[in-house]
Amino acid sequence: MLEEKNLHGVILVGHSYGAMVITGVVDQVPERIAHLVYLDTFVPRDGESMAGVVPLLRYVLRKQARAHGDGWRVDPLGIYGVKGVVDAVPEPDRSWLRSKLTPQPLKTLEQPLHLKNPAIVSTKPRTHIYCTSGGFFSSFMQHLQVYRAIPYLGGRRALPPREAGWRLRQLPTGHDAMITMPRELADVLLEVV
Repeated sequence: MLEEKNLHGVILVGHSYGAMVITGVVDQVPERIAHLVYLDTFVPRDGESMAGVVPLLRYVLRKQARAHGDGWRVDPLGIYGVKGVVDAVPEPDRSWLRSKLTPQPLKTLEQPLHLKNPAIVSTKPRTHIYCTSGGFFSSFMQHLQVYRAIPYLGGRRALPPREAGWRLRQLPTGHDAMITMPRELADVLLEVV
């Protein structure tokens, strides 16, 4: 779409798994991207996959795919369970969100991201929005930070990122800020513009 519509000066926002997508896109067409926004997610590095960043997660995803996804797909509700991301969203938004979720192919979560320029993210203006309360992802990432020295639980990765050059923002909500705090998230995104 970026090439077809001849778009330039684009701001890419990647939420959760979307971090993999925006990092891959900026690597492919860096001249078209003006700013990167990572919304409550890690920043992938060359050779990493979503499941590979946390080897324990790879095990859980594969087990869930075998049990409920014909071996190749992962049901988001099966991963997060009762106290997961979706259940942190209040009604009536929770029901609406559940109706929109679909299984995701396991391979998309296991496939490594290969970058032509491994330092591409650091060459762009970038913002990290960290959702600080509630939900599976926030709790899971806080758990990883506490145990980050244990390689099988998590990597040596901090959220939010600590490298120079990041514009850091926080929202006091769970992982789905676009549903639970849409106005506040929009305000933060407008700062980028």
